[in-house]
Amino acid sequence: TVVARAQAALNVHTTATGAAFVGVIVDPAHRRRGIGTALLERLADHVRTHDATTWTGRIFEDSPPAAFAPRHGLQPDPPAAVPPASPRRAP
Repeated sequence: TVVARAQAALNVHTTATGAAFVGVIVDPAHRRRGIGTALLERLADHVRTHDATTWTGRIFEDSPPAAFAPRHGLQPDPPAAVPPASPRRAP
């Protein structure tokens, strides 16, 4: 039975040198047992071996994992101000 998964990659969506993306998902029935922490630590080690100096992930504010991030020293970025696209102006 799979109870968690983790992924990591260099971030190809930026020109920043050393940027990586990481993600950890743990089944709700198996949270708070150290699985996410172990996976996150392994991912951090992995991206460092590929010369990543910063890494990001995505957590939704109102989700249970939102408490996981600050416990591991992760800080949210400020929300980006993205104006809505007008379909009349889109090519």
